[in-house]
Amino acid sequence: MFGLKEIILPLNCFVQKLKIMKKTILFVMLVTVWSVIYSQEAGKKVRIGLELAPSFSWFKSDYEKVENDALKLSNRVGVVFDYNFFDNYFVSTGIFMSWQKGDLRYTDSNINFDIDHEIKTFNTTEEAVVLKYALKYIEIPIGLKLKTNEIGYMTYFAKFGLNTAFNISAMGDANQQSVENADFSKEVNFINVGYHIGGGMEYSLSSNFIFTGGLTFQQGFIDVTTNTDGREKDKTIMNQVRLNLGILF
Repeated sequence: MFGLKEIILPLNCFVQKLKIMKKTILFVMLVTVWSVIYSQEAGKKVRIGLELAPSFSWFKSDYEKVENDALKLSNRVGVVFDYNFFDNYFVSTGIFMSWQKGDLRYTDSNINFDIDHEIKTFNTTEEAVVLKYALKYIEIPIGLKLKTNEIGYMTYFAKFGLNTAFNISAMGDANQQSVENADFSKEVNFINVGYHIGGGMEYSLSSNFIFTGGLTFQQGFIDVTTNTDGREKDKTIMNQVRLNLGILF
């Protein structure tokens, strides 16, 4: 039998995340409308675009008994805003929904994890514990984009900046105790911050339709995972290599 606590806690968590998603979608719509109007009035000082960014992601821990277990396919999609503030210099930002995956192998003895709002102890005397994380974030990057002058129909650019991400879903599996598609929200920090650096090209199909492509490396600054009581404290960051594909209007 499930107690009242086991029902209320996941429900409250879901409601809070739903509120965050609603506010984010409304904000995206307002910013998009504002940017369209502003770009028309400011002579294309602001360009809006759509971007799809499939990526490979992996964890990295500073504790020797916590290791990355696999390279995972992830994805990001969202709206891009480029603001031309001086010659070939742009402030680049946007709002994205990102799906980030990673596997961690724990070899410490008798490890505690807070899964489905319940402390579970895993025994590692016979085999390591592997946790498979499936994380969803609202991501807001901001950075500087440096472009070359147009060469034919091509423009090349380099970019770098910061990323702030807000976790709205954390699910996962484990290779013990029949843990499948479980709630990992207590094991994941709400905010993740990192940096990105990359480059690419833009191809002008017309003045109002520009294809973009490039590669970006992203690395976190802060711990993605929390430290449940009884477990050795470690810092685990998320790394990603992204293929950026998009269009600017």
